[in-house]
Amino acid sequence: MKKIIISFLSVVFMASCVTTQVNQINKYSKITVENVKNTCDLEENWKGEILGVTTQIVRFNNCLGVRTLVAVLVDIDTSTKEIRNSSANLILNHFVEYLKRDKAAKILAVKKVKEEKNDIWATFFYEITFQETRDKK
Repeated sequence: MKKIIISFLSVVFMASCVTTQVNQINKYSKITVENVKNTCDLEENWKGEILGVTTQIVRFNNCLGVRTLVAVLVDIDTSTKEIRNSSANLILNHFVEYLKRDKAAKILAVKKVKEEKNDIWATFFYEITFQETRDKK
């Protein structure tokens, strides 16, 4: 009888893991450059250049099911894939430090959720998760 119960619980546990993984994948499926451009309201927009590589970082709040979505764009004409990835990481790290200036907003995680490339830009999408704060009254 114990083996039947353990087997049943194992099957239920595995099914719940599969369901959770499918939901996570679907959470980001609508994130594309076109969908973000047509659906989301721009919160911040920064442009710059790193040793001749043009970059841009934009932040959206409550965009396509993601509370804080950040897109890092890197010009593909003037750089290799390695330089694009390094430039995107550098700009993202600077932006995260910039966000930390607000002491009330504690960043818990930065997760790369998608990458998209067209003829001009390589776009890297990230979800930034902040610690929830509650006002004490």
